Amino acid sequence: MVIANFPWSLKLLYGLIADNITVGGSRKKGFMLIGAVAEIIALQLLFWCRFTADYALVVALLAMVINWSQAFMDLIVDTILIDQARKNPASGSEDLRSLASFFQCAGMVTGSLLSGAINQYYEPYWCFLLYSTIGLFVSVAAMRLDREIDTKGVDEMRGFCQDLKKSFWETVKIRHVPEIYLSLAFLMVSSIFSPAFNEFSFYYNTNVRHISKATIGVLDTVGSFANLSGVMIYGMFFKDFEFRTLLFMATWVGLIGSGLSICYILKMNQAIGISDELYLALSSLIFGMLGMALAFLPLQVLYVKITPKSIEGTCYAFFVGMENFSNAMISPVVGAWLNKTFVGVTNTNLLDPGNNGFLKLNILAMVLGLT
Repeated sequence: MVIANFPWSLKLLYGLIADNITVGGSRKKGFMLIGAVAEIIALQLLFWCRFTADYALVVALLAMVINWSQAFMDLIVDTILIDQARKNPASGSEDLRSLASFFQCAGMVTGSLLSGAINQYYEPYWCFLLYSTIGLFVSVAAMRLDREIDTKGVDEMRGFCQDLKKSFWETVKIRHVPEIYLSLAFLMVSSIFSPAFNEFSFYYNTNVRHISKATIGVLDTVGSFANLSGVMIYGMFFKDFEFRTLLFMATWVGLIGSGLSICYILKMNQAIGISDELYLALSSLIFGMLGMALAFLPLQVLYVKITPKSIEGTCYAFFVGMENFSNAMISPVVGAWLNKTFVGVTNTNLLDPGNNGFLKLNILAMVLGLT
C-alpha cells in the first residue's frame, strides 16, 4: 500500500511540471489526457491479466500508475478551481471547494455501492473494468475545456529553466508566512500522533465480527454520504469559523471516536442491544460528517486562500502533497512500527479469541491522540 500510494506524495513535482511545461500549447488539457490514458491502460491490465499473488509487485506498480494519474489530474483540476475562486474574493474559496467536495462525495457514494455489490457477488476484477471508464469521462471533459482556461498564462512563460527557477524561488519565499509553516507543522505532528491501522480494522470486522463484504460496502457508502452531509453542514454552519477553532473541535471529535472504537472492540454495543452493523453505520455517519466539516474542508479552503498567484500548481501541490504524505505514508508507517515494536498483531493472530492486540493498538492510538 505504501508503494501504491506514494505518487500522492509527489504533488510538488507535478505542480512544478504543470506551472512550467505545456503540452502542445496546453497547460491543462494535455496533462489531463495523458493521465486519463495512463489510468485506463493500468486498469485494463489489472482486469485482463488477472495477476496472482506471485505478481504482487506488478500489481503494486500498476496501482502506483493509477494513483499517479489520479494525483496529477487532481492537481490540474485544483489549479482551475483556485483560479476561478479568485473571481469572488469574499467566498469563492469556500463555495467552489464545497461544490467540488460535494460532487466528489456523491461519486464516492455511487462507487461504494457498486464496489460492495461487485465484491460480494462477483470477482473484484470487474471493479477495475468499471473504474477504467472514469478515464473516458475525464478525456471527454478535457477535450471540452474552455480554451481561455486551458491556455491562461502561456504568453507569460519564458522557457522551462527560467520559469522553473522563478517558481522555485517564489515557493521558497512563502516559508516565512505563518499560515503556511504552521499548517505544515500541524500536518506533520498530527500524522505522527495519529497512527493508522486500517488494514487490521478491515480484517477485524470481516473475520472476527463476521461482517460481510457487502455490508462493508454499504458502510463505505454511509461514510461517503456522511462526507456529503459534512460538506453541506460546513457551508451552513462552519465556513465563517476561525480555522484553528475548527481544528481544535476536530481533535476532540477524533478522541471521542477513538474511545468509542475501544468500546466497540469490548463489545459494549452488543451489551446494550446495538448490533455491530448499526454501531458502525452510526459511527461512520456521525464522525465522517464531523470530520469533513471540521477538518478536511477547512484545510482545503485554507490551501486555496493562501496559495500565491503564478505558482498555483506548485504551491497548492506542495500543501496537498504534504497532507497526502502525512496521511498515506507517515501515519501507516508509524502504525506499522508501533504494532511491530509493542504489540505484534498479524492477520493470523487477530483471529485468536484470546488475543487482545487489536484492543491494545486502539488504546495506544487514543493515548497518542491525547498527547
